[in-house]
Formats: sequence, C-alpha cells, structure tokens
Amino acid sequence: MHFEERFMRRAAVVTASAGLGGIVLGGVWVWVMRAETPAAVRRLVRRRTTALVQPPVWERDGHFRVGDAVHTPPDRHPLTVTWVQGRSVGLLTNPRNNSRMHTAASDLRHLSGCAPCMADAADQAAAEEQRQAAYWAQWPADDHELYEALMDDQVLISSEPHRRYRFGDASPVREWMRTELDGHLLDDEMPSLTLGRVWDPVDWPRIEDDHGADGLTIENPWRTPAWAAIRAAFEILRDAGYTPALDASVEMERLADKTVGANVVVSGLQVEGLIDDATYQQVAALLGEATDWPQSHMYYPMRPDGPGLDRSQPYKVDEFTATGWRWT
Repeated sequence: MHFEERFMRRAAVVTASAGLGGIVLGGVWVWVMRAETPAAVRRLVRRRTTALVQPPVWERDGHFRVGDAVHTPPDRHPLTVTWVQGRSVGLLTNPRNNSRMHTAASDLRHLSGCAPCMADAADQAAAEEQRQAAYWAQWPADDHELYEALMDDQVLISSEPHRRYRFGDASPVREWMRTELDGHLLDDEMPSLTLGRVWDPVDWPRIEDDHGADGLTIENPWRTPAWAAIRAAFEILRDAGYTPALDASVEMERLADKTVGANVVVSGLQVEGLIDDATYQQVAALLGEATDWPQSHMYYPMRPDGPGLDRSQPYKVDEFTATGWRWT
C-alpha cells in the first residue's frame, strides 16, 4: 500500500475520533482542525503534512561569503562579494572605479567551485542561448551574412570618448550614408542588425528630405510619439536656435538593387541646457513633458562593508546637463 493511501485511511480514523475535518486539494489532504482538537493530534498532523523541501543552496544562509567570485546568470560578468547581511549581498562590480551594488542572494551564482551554482548557471545560459537563437532567426541567413560583412568592413576612426566608425570601402551602402553618417557611428546594443548608434546632433529631418526616396526610413517602433511629432519637435528646437540631437540606431536595410539602405529607429531627443518656456511649451504639446532635466546633486558613495551610504567619505557630484524626452 502506498504511503499516501495508508495516510488517507489513517486520516479518516483520526478525523472520526478527534473531530478533525479535511478536504483533498490536488491530491493533498488539507486539514481543518477545531479548537478542541487534542494537542497530540495537532503535532501528528504537522509531522505528517509539513513538506521537507529545502531551498536551493544559493538561498541558504552562509552560502555566499566575503571574497567569493559570483555572477548573475546568464551574464558572466565577474562580481566580488563584499558583505552579506541576511538575504542581501553587497558586490564590487568594477575594481577600477570601485563601483558597487547590492542584490538578493537568489540572483547570484558562484563562478566556480560550487557544483549546484554552476549547474544552474549552465541551465540558464542554455535557455538564454535558445531564446537568442529563436529571436535572431527572424532575419534570414543571407541578411546575417551581409550584416557580418558590413560590420567586419567598418573602420575605427577614433576611440575617445567613444569608439567611432565609418563604413568600409567594400560596403555596398548608399552613397549618402557615407556622406552623412561616417564618423557619427558608435557601438550599438540594440538587439537588431544595427550598423551603429548616432548620438550627435545630426539633422535627421534634412537627411530625410534629401534622401527619403533613396533607401532611408525613420521610425519610432514604440509608436508614441509618432515620428511625425518627433520630427516637428526637432524642427521647432532647431529653428529656435537650439542644437537638438536624436538617439538613433541605424538598422541595415537590404534593397532590391543589392545595396544597403538604412531604417533609423529613434528612441530619444535632447538639447543641452534649459529651453525657453515658449519653445518648451510647443515641444511639450507634441511629445509631452520632458523626462530629463539639467540637474546636479551631491551624494555619498556606498559603504564597502554593508548596505547604505559611507558618510565618512567626501561627497561626490553627479551632473546631467540636458533637457530631454525618452520614450523607450
């Protein structure tokens, strides 16, 4: 006789003799005890029904110790444990600038020397690899091959303060892309076949006017605000004497003549400094209230040995100098 069947029969006897009631939910006997149920029976019920389920090792007290090398899967960036308090763990993320953070122990796994952590991290990495493969499969193999050739052909022209590129001589891009974008292309993390990211104050409305029929499209895939409203706001700022800049990702667009055009995805607009009220109101009518404002504030660095701020250290200054709108 299985344990469950023996237990259910015994439950019937106990129920009849001790005044217990119960129901079966999903194959599990759920006890309903009245106040007069004897204490000995209550202890029996607890012993029989309490699940002996241990949490995974990375959620157990004492699993992570100061100095441990850890990561947050599927990311493999190495982190160093600097303090542990309960389920919260302090981390050194970048020893060069002493950058720190803290997170829940359940988010962490050991990089080495711990079989359960490493096995779970490997499972997460495999799942992420499958997800990535499914995502990138939306583009045909020919597009991937062309994209890799274009990226391999790009020429690095400067490294400070950001890496900047131009299109290589063998790249079959439309000529206007060289004229307008060479030197403005930065590394881009957009999950797409992007040829680069542009932060500079490039005049995208003018480029669209000049080359909109030559392999160029500009869009906001998040739909609100529409590109027409973003363009109008850009032109208001430009015509008022400001120097607006769009955050734009230049996606590869394969054209019928086997050359490459651009689908430009815009995700933000900003202007250095404050905007006069009259101009601001015109832009806000199109894009809503700004999401970023020029500001500076002083702050204490984080403590190296526990949560909270290290008030024994001098203040640091954080500054942001632009007025901007972001809709991603």
